Amino acid sequence: MRKEFSFKNYFIYAFRYWLIVAICAVLGLGAGLVSGIMLRDKEYVKYEGNVAISGVSSFFEDLSDKAEIPANLYNTIKSEALSVMRSQLVADKTYQHLGKEWRELEINKKLTVNEAKDKFYERLQVVDSSYYISVSFVQDKKTNDGFPAKAVNTYLELAKAEAVRREPMLADRVGDSPETIDSKLTISLAEERVENTLDGLGLLKGAVIGVVGGFVAAMIAMLIAYYIDKRITSYGDIAEVTGRKLLGVSKGSVSNKVCPRIDCEMSGAQVLAVCGNEETCRRLSELCGEYAASAGHKTLRIDFSCGDGSEPDTFGAYVGGAKLSECLKEENGVFVMNGTRSWALALGNGDKIEELKKQYGRVVICAPYRDDGSVGVLSKISDKTVFAVNQSKMRMPDMLGLVQEADAGEKAIGTVIEKTGRSFVGGNVYFIADEEE
Repeated sequence: MRKEFSFKNYFIYAFRYWLIVAICAVLGLGAGLVSGIMLRDKEYVKYEGNVAISGVSSFFEDLSDKAEIPANLYNTIKSEALSVMRSQLVADKTYQHLGKEWRELEINKKLTVNEAKDKFYERLQVVDSSYYISVSFVQDKKTNDGFPAKAVNTYLELAKAEAVRREPMLADRVGDSPETIDSKLTISLAEERVENTLDGLGLLKGAVIGVVGGFVAAMIAMLIAYYIDKRITSYGDIAEVTGRKLLGVSKGSVSNKVCPRIDCEMSGAQVLAVCGNEETCRRLSELCGEYAASAGHKTLRIDFSCGDGSEPDTFGAYVGGAKLSECLKEENGVFVMNGTRSWALALGNGDKIEELKKQYGRVVICAPYRDDGSVGVLSKISDKTVFAVNQSKMRMPDMLGLVQEADAGEKAIGTVIEKTGRSFVGGNVYFIADEEE
């Protein structure tokens, strides 16, 4: 027996837990608003500078006495210069120069030494092109204190010095005046290149994402709960084993509205066994007895729900030979017998049961399921059987055990479900299609 699934059942199940869904959505909204406040849009400023290498013509005079082809030698010099200027060596020297000042900035005081260093390298970016390297440093505009420009300019100077050390031919010629020097390495100092880079979440976006995220999380949780919930969430879950008809459903306790339907299904039969949850059996058997009495039937109710011994076992006394009149009491126009373990005597005393049928036009037997064989015995002496289900307590495995023990077959006239709470989904009548042979 497996749980019947459909999207309709699932959504109704989730809707009946709407408060949980609403709470998750509200929590998501709160988380989104907090994220929006914590991750407000920030304005960043990017300082950028570069070191450019002059073209090959600037090197002709110095390379004219070399054995190699000037263009090839120029390319080698350029490649070596770019390589050293973008190397980790220059980055490390830059941090050696500025590391102490960087760690003393207000935004870095709570960071460890290694965290501050990693943050510095993260914000320092170096890229190269065919003839130059570009160096940039990004900083929050609100905390911009001149350090980004200093970091870029320091890197540029150190990069140029390393390039000249690696390739002395890149140095300016000694003796020439500044006006006549065609410098082979040209530094463009840091300038503010990019402003107003935004990366925050924002309140509105955070609120929307939070609500949607909370709702989706709640629906996923409801789907998991739906699958692991062993309660009867649709009559289709148990219809295959309990019979063709769902006679009644109530969110609270079962009411007498179901009694006319049960009476119609009796079709003139005398003895009705109400099998299932103890409390539901007691309520339904009392209602059926009172309805039968009001309809003009002389009615007897035999109640086996008093297993705790709180009532005397008058059914056992009757089967044991006591006078019928001494074993009865009257409640709301219905004659009542109570029984405990005496159900075991019912099959072996058929004459006593037949005597009751002669005395009463309707006999209602309250037979709670205790997995002790009692339901099977009491179903045997009955003409019709109705299953009484307390959905808030009984699970599908309980129903399977009940039906197997009752073994009612064609005697089963249907099912009554009460205490459906938030999980039951179903209509008033459920029909099973006949299987093809």
